[in-house]
Amino acid sequence: MEDYEEDYDECCPKCDHSPTHYRQCENCDEGYIDEYENDAINFAPGESLIRCDECYGTGVIEWCPKCGYDISAHKYVMSLKRK
Repeated sequence: MEDYEEDYDECCPKCDHSPTHYRQCENCDEGYIDEYENDAINFAPGESLIRCDECYGTGVIEWCPKCGYDISAHKYVMSLKRK
């Protein structure tokens, strides 16, 4: 079982279940990946940061334990709609 925290302040936008679960993203550093780590020849450290596709740049993976809904993806899509 993965380590996770429970968030009682957040309800699932799909099924309204609370608490939701979240954990720190293990794929990135605070939501971004330094391309230097994958291609040290073409990039200097910190020169090119790309948004993490797993946590959508938040650094946190959040989901509903009841229905399995990906809340991190929902928040990302909603932030795009506001722009």
